[in-house]
Amino acid sequence: MTLMRRLSSNSRNDQIYKAFREVGRVMRTVALLRFLADLGLQARVTAATKKTEAYDGVLGLEAGSVTRA
Repeated sequence: MTLMRRLSSNSRNDQIYKAFREVGRVMRTVALLRFLADLGLQARVTAATKKTEAYDGVLGLEAGSVTRA
């Protein structure tokens, strides 16, 4: 059985699924810790967020009113 088939079989009891889920959690935690420790990264993310919100404002979109595809 291929790895993709095992992961897409909706078997949450599968050991490979659980292992990848935990790896994903670790990666997300590491990314969050890097963000919190890096003021430059925080500034870049804030600038990008403001730019996106300004663009959405030009289009007349409100936050949370439209889901992007």
